[in-house]
This record gives sequence, C-alpha cells and structure tokens, in this order.
Amino acid sequence: MPKGENGRCTVEEKLTLLGGRFRAEILKALGAGEIHFNELRRVTGASAHTLTRTLRLLEQAGFLTSQREARWGRNLYALTAKGHEAVAIIDQLVQTFDLSAGADATGQGRPPHPLDERDWGVK
Repeated sequence: MPKGENGRCTVEEKLTLLGGRFRAEILKALGAGEIHFNELRRVTGASAHTLTRTLRLLEQAGFLTSQREARWGRNLYALTAKGHEAVAIIDQLVQTFDLSAGADATGQGRPPHPLDERDWGVK
C-alpha cells in the first residue's frame, strides 16, 4: 500500500478521515443536496460544537463547501466533487459489507445499522 509523508498507509488515513463520528452521516445527508447547519444538527443529532468541528475538518479535507447566506446569516453546506466521490465510497462499503441487509455473514439477523434507513433530512 502507498505510504504518506508520515509513513502511514494513505488508504488507512483516508478511511480514518471518513470513519470519524458523524462524518459519514454528514456526507450522506449532503449527498442529497445543500443543507443548513441546523438541519444537519437535526439529522445527525450532533451537538453544535461537535458539528462545527466536524464540518470544518471535512471542509479542510476538501469534501464540502460552506457558504454564509447574507440575508439570514445561516451557513449552507454542499458537497464538492471529492465529497460526492466519498459518498460513493461509503455507499460501496455499505453494500460490500452488507450493512443494509439486516443479516450478518452467517445469515443471522442483526440490529439495523445506523446508516441503513437514516432520515437524511431530504423531503
């Protein structure tokens, strides 16, 4: 596997970036279109502090953009091309690991995964 400047596996670094708390949920929610900060809070259940920190990290990594609405002063978030690619990777991981089928590798039932049927805030 390719190594980064710090000697760590670059694939591992990227998966870690996508796998942090609320990150996949935020990216999946934004995959449906632009969303305001408070709507992301409702969809994810994250505190304002945690959501702000996570959104900044995802923006710095190039997965999303933020735009401040002049009239209302609200932040509107949207995916970049890189963010859309990340959502496709998340979707592929869910499919590969059969996270939405309701069964484990042995065919036995399991509780639903949080990404299975999340209300992504899109009506």
